[in-house]
Amino acid sequence: MEILLELLAQLLLEVLIELFPELVVELVWRSLREVLQPRAEKEPVLAFLGYALLGGAAGALSLLPFPDAFVHGSKWHGISLIVSPVLAGVGMSIVGWLRRRRGEPLIRLDTFPYAFSFAFGVALVRFLCTTRTG
Repeated sequence: MEILLELLAQLLLEVLIELFPELVVELVWRSLREVLQPRAEKEPVLAFLGYALLGGAAGALSLLPFPDAFVHGSKWHGISLIVSPVLAGVGMSIVGWLRRRRGEPLIRLDTFPYAFSFAFGVALVRFLCTTRTG
């Protein structure tokens, strides 16, 4: 009986190990595809995740010229994960407001949630991957 349970557990684990990456890739693909769709599409959660992924990619690219953290030795280490995305969201909301007043078409990044999502992706990658000196 134990051998049967062990075999069943191994089979289940193997299926999960194969299935999980496929589900992650599917979610990433759908999220990025949603970012590229016109603004009227109906999947805002996927678009939100897609912008976070694009922000993460931008954050990774920013490590090439700027591998060190911009702020060193702060007792508020990690506050940039909230402050920077909030400021970026507010800034892009203002840009969206100005574009709307001029009658220009808006994109998702002209709104707070999507700008926050993108900036959070950048901030998270930089937080996790920059070298901290000081």
